[in-house]
Order: sequence, then C-alpha cells, then structure tokens
Amino acid sequence: MKEESSDLARMAARPFGLEVAENNWDVETLRNTLAVRISWLLTHRREELLGILYRIDVRESEVKRILTFAAIDEIPVLLAELILEKLREKLVYRKKYPPEKEMEW
Repeated sequence: MKEESSDLARMAARPFGLEVAENNWDVETLRNTLAVRISWLLTHRREELLGILYRIDVRESEVKRILTFAAIDEIPVLLAELILEKLREKLVYRKKYPPEKEMEW
C-alpha cells in the first residue's frame, strides 16, 4: 500500500506541482494535498485545472457531474478522489503491461 501511494504521488507530482522527494506519502495525505491544490486552481486558474484533468484522462462526465451537483466545499475532495481513481487504473495497467525493453541491433 505504501508503494502504491508513493507511485500515485509521483504520478500526480508533475501536473499539480507537488514535491515528492520524500517517500512518506499515504493516500489520505495525497488526497488532501491534491484537494488543497485543486481548490486553489478552481479559484484562480480553472482552465488550467480542466486541462490537467483532460491530460490525466479523468472522465469528463464525472467532472461535470461533480462541478454541477456537489457542494462547493466538497468539489476539491471529490475531484481529488476521481484523479486518484484514474491514476490507480493507470498503475494497474502499467504493471500488467510494462514497457518492453528496446531491442539492440
């Protein structure tokens, strides 16, 4: 579980500008950190947030549902959970289908 949360933190680091030098991330801390960053982006750079969600490949219908129907104070946490769910899917896929090593000629 610790390895998964570290992998998730590394995957979320670049798009959200997180520092992940240390390996002491747990899923709850990551979710809360993402929620704070998402809250800031919603307020100050909404289009940037939507671009990040698009690049991560979060389901647009789910994002719209959350933005439309969720309470304002719940939106960042719900989006963070949606992001973590998508990143977990990517982790499973990458472990199931690791990149092939290049053949040397």
